[in-house]
Amino acid sequence: MRPGIDSYCWHRFFGEVYPEQSPVGERRTIDELIAAAVKLEVAGVSLESCFMPSLDERFLRDLRAKLDAAGLERVLAWGHPLGLHMGKSEEAYRDLRAHFRSAELLGAKVMRVPCGNFRFRGQEPVEDSYRRLVPQLKSLSAVAADLGLTLGLENHGDFLADEMIELIHRVDAPNLGVTLDTCNNLRLFEDTIAESVKLAPYAVTTHVKDATATGVGSPRAWKTFFPSIGLGNGFLDLTRVLRALKDAGYDGLLCVELDILPPDRNEDDELADSIAWLKRTLPTLA
Repeated sequence: MRPGIDSYCWHRFFGEVYPEQSPVGERRTIDELIAAAVKLEVAGVSLESCFMPSLDERFLRDLRAKLDAAGLERVLAWGHPLGLHMGKSEEAYRDLRAHFRSAELLGAKVMRVPCGNFRFRGQEPVEDSYRRLVPQLKSLSAVAADLGLTLGLENHGDFLADEMIELIHRVDAPNLGVTLDTCNNLRLFEDTIAESVKLAPYAVTTHVKDATATGVGSPRAWKTFFPSIGLGNGFLDLTRVLRALKDAGYDGLLCVELDILPPDRNEDDELADSIAWLKRTLPTLA
């Protein structure tokens, strides 16, 4: 397992600012993210397609060359914020399929794919979601397999951990697994660490997040009640998840992800703390 960075850490610098956040006075580029990854001596990056300035072939080939020169592994993270819309959007399905070519051009072997997000939770019986998603994911997985591409469904607030595992089993594709986010199930009021351990055997890539509890507002308003914080600075027992991933034979990137932060914290410090924590912690798992 190797430390990495998900570009969502810099979402404010790429132009996405939540209503609960303050804007930043600068914009950053993918080139600057690559430079930060090199400076922090991580093994790879997960690149959110929504923050790419372009997805044309020339840009992606040039980006691949830059990643190769920097010695960085890469994951293509597709589908922010609504993913496949729980199977309800033919446009989203076609967009994901088209991004298989983007992954190929980038040299990415793994794609992060959400089925939906927390907005869809409780809107219909889970079986209705399965009925649409299973055939879609079977088809997508078959095409991806021909390209040597693995798809990781993120636990994105759309499914409980057991529901996600059931979906994986129903699709039954060897190249379909989980993008394991260590924090998202907290937002569904599950024991997010126990559920992350449960999902660990299915992980093909990761979003490693920690959280703090501010007590501001309602737990259902998770952005301000359970904001992100640098790894090791929050209340989640992430070492337990890392051990579960190691025991399951996971050998991929541990991509640090930062969502909304407390107002007295900043992305650069929390990211540096997170990478340092991973580098301290990983040798202790042996």
